[in-house]
This record gives sequence, structure tokens and C-alpha cells, in this order.
Amino acid sequence: MRQNLPDRDYFLNKKLPGRPDVTIIKWVDGGSNAHLFQAHSEILQRDLACKIIPRSNLLYGSDNGELWRAEVQKADVLRNSSVVRFEDIQEWKDDKENIDCVVLIAEFIEGPSLKRFIEEQRDSVDVSFIRHWLQTMLNLLNEMGLRAVTHGDLHAGNILVEDRSSYDLLGPRYTFRITDFGVAEVTSDAQFKDDYHQLADLLSDLLRFVDYSQSSPKDKYIFNILRDSFIARHLVETDITRDPLARQPAALLQYLQGLDADFERDVSRESTSLITPFDYLSCEQIGDAPVLLNALYSDQFLGLSEIEGQNNVVVTGPRGCGKTTVFRSLSLDQKRYVGEANPDKTRYVGVYYRCDDLYFSFPRYSSPSREEALDIPIHFVTATLISKLLDSVEAWGRQYFSEDFIREEPRGAEKLWGLLELTPPNSPRAC
Repeated sequence: MRQNLPDRDYFLNKKLPGRPDVTIIKWVDGGSNAHLFQAHSEILQRDLACKIIPRSNLLYGSDNGELWRAEVQKADVLRNSSVVRFEDIQEWKDDKENIDCVVLIAEFIEGPSLKRFIEEQRDSVDVSFIRHWLQTMLNLLNEMGLRAVTHGDLHAGNILVEDRSSYDLLGPRYTFRITDFGVAEVTSDAQFKDDYHQLADLLSDLLRFVDYSQSSPKDKYIFNILRDSFIARHLVETDITRDPLARQPAALLQYLQGLDADFERDVSRESTSLITPFDYLSCEQIGDAPVLLNALYSDQFLGLSEIEGQNNVVVTGPRGCGKTTVFRSLSLDQKRYVGEANPDKTRYVGVYYRCDDLYFSFPRYSSPSREEALDIPIHFVTATLISKLLDSVEAWGRQYFSEDFIREEPRGAEKLWGLLELTPPNSPRAC
């Protein structure tokens, strides 16, 4: 984290030096390198967004040239309506208060970031919402590719969701605006990120909020295409000889827009019987309702005793045969949700771990040249597994051992393991 950010309260209700018509009226957000404020222009009679960055946090060349200026202006070549461009660049200096900042001025968008929108209006994130968002992003990426422009920091905090339903009678309710082009690169500690990998990661996150079980047949069809084709292949593949649609935004947009017709055509060709013996829902498509999963799961599953009795086991089979259902049903969380986690009957602690999280943390992973970096994915898996294990055991312990289990006190946790006659996760035998 940077330590150069001045106190945000200093700027409130002050006029912008060099632009006396602009007054800072509200702090909106902030990170490690900048403050974002809402301001108002008396001349323009509209609000503006002012991103204030300490000069010491900006990137300069070896000759002290302002490399950052060209980067933040690179979005100016784009004509896409979803781009939030910087309208002006000003300086803010106050030697007495030790203020030496650059102010990037842009249009102020009435609406939260996608990150905040998900937190506050999760029920609005359905297949239609996600599809419209992806169309916007692919349309933008198409022009970015033509003009050799990259964003570099494409995440849910840099995508704004504008609700136009109160005044726009023709367009969709939500429109998406992308901001902060080049800002990540202009700061001295910036880390460049691949735009397509970031898009795939965002799409994966959004799909997790969809209630698949309550979706229409067409939405389920589109959901499957987005997950199995766009995320798993088209957005992350880099070799067009392996995938003709790999990172081809124009072709992908055409594919996405044609899914309605594809669905109608496929439905008209389907009979009442299944196309293949394994044309069933996957476990992720069923939904997260523990009761539903419990109703569909049989404790007489063939080979269950072998799965429970081995340290390492690999389960294979066609999609929909029940692999994920078995492992999720054996997890402590699932058993606790459906009232089957009674300590007297608990012989082990099962943790269900989705490999999607690992994949998008290390997309298209290749062996690093530095030997000490080889173990980073292993450390990630170990840390996230232990975290999941501790969270599961804590919730279970508070449910059945409320008087004895105190996570903050090691003795409480040790007592829990002892009561269950289980091996603590940090013991040699468990490792």
C-alpha cells in the first residue's frame, strides 16, 4: 500500500486550482494510490469525477519525463460510448499542507461500481444482466483491439452500472461504463493484467450469483454456453489455431447475440427423450440449496465406502453422473446444513473445494523461471484449504459445542479435535 495519500477531508468543499468553477463536494472511493471525488462545475452545470493522485505515486521516465500523461490519455482514441474519458488534467499544489497532486477530471457517472452493485442488488444479477454486460465488454474489446489499446486493470471496481430506467424509454435498464483506462499503469507500483483473463474472471464471478434452478430453460441454455465455452475456452485461449473464436471479440459478440436463435433451433430438434444417457444437470446447475442436494443424493451410492476409506481417490465419469454431488454431500458444510453433522456420527471432516478458484488465480499457468516461485500454487491451495477447513469447523463447533469452542483460544480448538477423536489439520498424520 502507498503511504503518500493526503487526508481526503482536506479537499472537501474546496475549489479546484486552475478550475475555480469546479468544487469538490463528496468523497466517493479510494485505493492505495488515489482518491476519487464527486465535484460540481458551476459553468457546465453538471457533476464531474475527480481522481486525485499524489505526484509521487505517478510513473516517470529515466529523463524525468511524464510517462503517466500519455497512459491516462490513451482512452481518448476510443469512440465507444461505454468508455469514461478524462476531460481535463489539472494540478493541485499547496506547499503549506504538503499537497502535490495531479487531478484527472472525467464525466461523473450516476451509479455504483459493479462490485458495489453486486453487494447491494444481488437479485438483479441474472442471465439477461450478465449477457448485456458481456455484450458491452466484447463490443469495447473489439475497438480496443483495432486501436491497440489495453485497459490493464479490468475489475468490478472499474466498471460502473448506470440505471437509466427513470428517464430512458428505449434503451436497456442498465448500461455499463468502463473507467480508469491506463491509471493502473501510470502508478509506480502498477501490475499489468491481461484484459481477457480479467473478463473471464469477472464472468465467472457473476455467474455464481445466478439462481440456476429458478432460471428459464433459455437462460439455463445461455448460462451453460457462458460457463462451458466462454469462460473455459474462448476468453482464456490465446492460440487461434486451437480455437477459432479465441479472443475474437467480433465473432464472440455475434455468437452471443445468436444464442436465442440457437436455443429455439435446438429445442425444436429435441424429443422428449434424452439426447445421451448422461444429459443431466451438473451439480453446479442444480443450485446451492442444501436440502435439494440432500434429496437428490443417495447414501447408498456405489463405491461410497471405498471413497470414504481411502486417503487419495480419483472419481471419473461423464458430465452429470454424480461426481461433484458425491463430494459435496460428504462435506461437513453440507452435513451441517441438513442436520446430519451430529458429533456422535462424525468420523471425518470433509471439505469441498472448487478448482475454479485455483484456475482463475493462475490462468494458463506455466512453470516460472525462478525456482522459488514454483511452490506458489501449492502454497495457495494449502492456505485456501486450511482457511476453508477452519471456517467449516468453526461454524460446526459453534453449532454443537457453543460452550467449549472458541476459535480465538487455541485450547478451545484443541478440545474440539479431542472430543471428536479427529486429527487436527496441522498434525504430521493429517499432512
